[in-house]
Amino acid sequence: MSFSQTVCQIELLFPLKLDCDEKQDANGESRFITLCKFNYDPCIPIGEEINVPEWKLGSYEGIEYSDKTYSFNGKVVGMKREIYPDIGEQGTFLIRYFIEAADRSLVIEMRNRIENNNLDEMNQRLGKI
Repeated sequence: MSFSQTVCQIELLFPLKLDCDEKQDANGESRFITLCKFNYDPCIPIGEEINVPEWKLGSYEGIEYSDKTYSFNGKVVGMKREIYPDIGEQGTFLIRYFIEAADRSLVIEMRNRIENNNLDEMNQRLGKI
């Protein structure tokens, strides 16, 4: 099979309880929020420490949820490769890197900002992750 595109996502472990999480909780799955996407694999090894400078909560896909930026260090705690076949022999190869922030209080602050500001679009996007 050949792929029409390869996409790599860097995702942050994100503790946000939503109504749609019941299925995820039953499966024991963690919740993540996408920090960025690439059209190549940066080949980050598990255990690698990375720095995320000046990330805006919700600046992804041109939607602004907050003017505040967050800078933090994290560690790659996992990786998953997924294939999404499309019509014919073309498909998408998705590489997901999962990171955990070193300063968990910063992640809790982000979560509280979403919940306290009733950011419905962000909540819906998180629910799909």
